[in-house]
Amino acid sequence: MECAYALRTKYKGKKVSVQLLTNVRSGNCTQNCAYCAQSKDSQAEIEKYKRVSDEKLYGDNDLVDEKHLARHCIGLSGIGFSDEEIEDLADRIREMKKKDTQICCSIGFLTEKQARILKDAGLDRINHNLNSSRSFYPEICTTHTYDQRVNNIKMLQSLGFEICSGGIVGMGESKEDIVDMLMDLREINPESVPINFLLPIPGTKLADRDISELTPDYCMKVLCLARLMVPKSDICLLYTSDAADEEDSVDLGGLRVIEKKKKKKKKKVCNGVWTITHADTRAGAIGTAAVT
Repeated sequence: MECAYALRTKYKGKKVSVQLLTNVRSGNCTQNCAYCAQSKDSQAEIEKYKRVSDEKLYGDNDLVDEKHLARHCIGLSGIGFSDEEIEDLADRIREMKKKDTQICCSIGFLTEKQARILKDAGLDRINHNLNSSRSFYPEICTTHTYDQRVNNIKMLQSLGFEICSGGIVGMGESKEDIVDMLMDLREINPESVPINFLLPIPGTKLADRDISELTPDYCMKVLCLARLMVPKSDICLLYTSDAADEEDSVDLGGLRVIEKKKKKKKKKVCNGVWTITHADTRAGAIGTAAVT
């Protein structure tokens, strides 16, 4: 903890950034990622749509501007996109960039042509997670490979994109797998590293996954190791306002972790991760970012 704190203060000071996430396209993914409610094999009840309304997207972007948030993150389900879909997304990015918003896009595999279109539109950063280690990856997804993800990231970096890339802990991987993933992330050297803790979603392949191993101490060790391995990167934890109910929260070593209620709001929860409302005390010591 002390070593992680020293690196945190050296490279990040004591600031915590807050970002906002808008789900631009939801569901109907062709991939079989075991943790994800948007997977083609998932039976989870989620909202499905191909294109969120302009009112929602631009309204969220206005909120980022009004609240002086660090970044607007936009996520699209799926692995591949037509050139027409990318051109449409580029037009929307241009509109949002009129407010000088920093924009990060979580999207599948892009062709170099498509990546250049988004770069020219002003997109700053792309999220493409490794999710786990190379050796464990076939246990959570078989419709694409770990190396495809790595190669996609390298192509994006060559075009000048900032990269957000991390993983999910608690899917059945070993401690060695976590270290291997962080070693690969250190080589990638992304600007941001989201470290997520599995929240099993009913209807997904990992719905019955035992996550009792994700104790506060264990989670903090993972976060500290991430800070030691990628000392200059932001380390992000995810938080959704749909779950922001204090009476349903538990403490994760100084992090307030929200447990999802079993009600309609849960349909908006698509990826199985623990969610964080704020970073203080022990979490603040390692330089985490709270992401809405």
